[in-house]
Amino acid sequence: MTRERTSLIPAFLSIGILGLSLGISMPVLALAMERVGATVTLVGLSLLLANGAALVSSLLTPPAIDRVGGKNVLIWGLVFLCVIVFLYAAARTVGHFFFLRAIYGLLLGFIFVTTEAYIIALSDPKRRVRNMGIYGIAIAAGSSLGPIMGFRLYEMGEKLPFHVGAAVCALPILTVIILLKPYAPPKREGRRPLSPLAIAVPIASAMIFGLIYEGVLGLIALYLENSGFLLSQMGLIVTSFLVGGIVLQYPLCMLADRMNKRLFLTMTAIVGAAGFFLCPWFHNPIPLMVVTFFAGGIISTTYPVGMAILGDDITEEYVTQGAAYLSVGFSLGAIAGPYFLSVMMDWFDYRYLFFSISAFLIVYGAATAASFARGGERSLAGSPDHTP
Repeated sequence: MTRERTSLIPAFLSIGILGLSLGISMPVLALAMERVGATVTLVGLSLLLANGAALVSSLLTPPAIDRVGGKNVLIWGLVFLCVIVFLYAAARTVGHFFFLRAIYGLLLGFIFVTTEAYIIALSDPKRRVRNMGIYGIAIAAGSSLGPIMGFRLYEMGEKLPFHVGAAVCALPILTVIILLKPYAPPKREGRRPLSPLAIAVPIASAMIFGLIYEGVLGLIALYLENSGFLLSQMGLIVTSFLVGGIVLQYPLCMLADRMNKRLFLTMTAIVGAAGFFLCPWFHNPIPLMVVTFFAGGIISTTYPVGMAILGDDITEEYVTQGAAYLSVGFSLGAIAGPYFLSVMMDWFDYRYLFFSISAFLIVYGAATAASFARGGERSLAGSPDHTP
């Protein structure tokens, strides 16, 4: 194992276990809120609040890392997140849940931006996409395993998922304290702030991933129910989408490392648009499972490849700011995407969940193709120093 990969193990471990903790506690949170009188609308608003808080803290993370260092930001973020997840079990009113979800969203923003900045800074450019792929797989694997445990624990006791989720969240803290190298980017005195326009393709990649991932997971059940699929079939189709993101992400990221990354994103946008466009024409669960499996795998690569392009195009003093912009892009996609897609489904019909996603991918593919044709946008000269 390379020294680079060894130094990244604490970040991979932290994000994977965090994904497991989220998977255990978050799916049952709606049931816990319903228990204290929250309507479906209020549950949705609490999720919007959490995403909005994560967006705000993403912008606050770069100055926090500059002030106290990335290691301290990650340690305290994990510590306070454990406390918040534990306190979910003690919440008695809708107001309690809203307050806790706001703090929870703030902490997630700090944690995700910090771990992403570590991976960008520590990764060799030739392996950056693969390292980001491992990062994505770690989150996806933990998030996929967690709900099975969470619902089983909820059957045993309504507070158990939150107690266990908090305990799981605490596991990587000691590893981070002992093994994670301190990290703070070089100072930026005398240099202009990073313009979002300079990293337009990475930000667009984060937005399209947030839009599609949150939109599919939040709305596909409505389409499937309306189309007459059984509950068991619906579960298999959703699972195939998630599993595709786990199984295919690393080999596709290896391919992206060996070719022009912007061209890779253009190709995945075209294939993804075709796949989502075809989904409404399949009325048998098996071919639909196959299509969603590959669609999930293709979409899962947009964020890590976008992150790798970011690392290629900026110098190290801009890493935390760039990672923050990508986190903001994901949050904007995750917030606006499901709402826009649901409006299209209401205005036209439920098939427009997939048709709208295809349209977004075509626009995104055109943007990445234009960037590729221009030879990229390396507006910040210089190669990053990859040793923090």
